This record gives sequence, structure tokens and C-alpha cells, in this order.
Amino acid sequence: STQDTITISNTRFGVFQKFLRYFYTDNVNVDADDLVELYRLADMHQLPVLKERCVLSCWELLSVENAARMLCETSDYTELKQVCIQFVQSNFQKVSKTNGMEHLYGRIDLLKEVIEGSKLVRSSEGDLSD
Repeated sequence: STQDTITISNTRFGVFQKFLRYFYTDNVNVDADDLVELYRLADMHQLPVLKERCVLSCWELLSVENAARMLCETSDYTELKQVCIQFVQSNFQKVSKTNGMEHLYGRIDLLKEVIEGSKLVRSSEGDLSD
């Protein structure tokens, strides 16, 4: 039996195109929307250089506004999660005032990791500060 199509599940077409482009050209443009999927593909197909590029891109793509959301999105991948945790810890005062924190309120496990691993302390006024 012949099949005209190959179904690739759990990967968007554009991300798979980037993956193939990297595979054949060693070039890739990683953006925040594709980061986790591209990292997952690199992990699945044992491409450590692509994984490292995704980790480096994660550092470049993080901002105060998107850090909490990206932490939640990357939580299944230790290397990416650690980058996000470090960023949130270093910028906790600013990140905690963004709408993105709503993502972390539903993930107490991640919020606990951020707080436990940081130098955040409770000031006399009751605010968390670093």
C-alpha cells in the first residue's frame, strides 16, 4: 500500500519547515512562538546543536513581559525551564507586576521553584524583594 501523505503530529507545519531547513542548511531562525516545538524536535531527533541554539535563543527572546508565560511553556524541558527561572528570579520585581504572572498563578510548582531558588526575602513591609 502506498500513502500520499505523511502525518506528523504535535508539530505545526511552519515549525517542521524550520526544523527541515536547519537539518539541511544548519541555519535556523528561532522565535518565541516556535521555541518549545523546535526544541522538542531537536531533542526527539538527538540534535544537540539545535537544542543549544534554542537555549541561546531563549535567553535572547526573554523579556519582562513574556518571562512568566515562557516559563510555563518551557516547563517540560529542563534546560529551557532553567533559563526562564533564572531570568524571572533576576527580574522578579518587574516580572511580578506584569499580566504574564497570571500564567504562573496556575502553576504553583513553578512559582515555588522560582521563589525557593532565588534570593528573594520578605522585607519588613511584607513585599518580596531581592
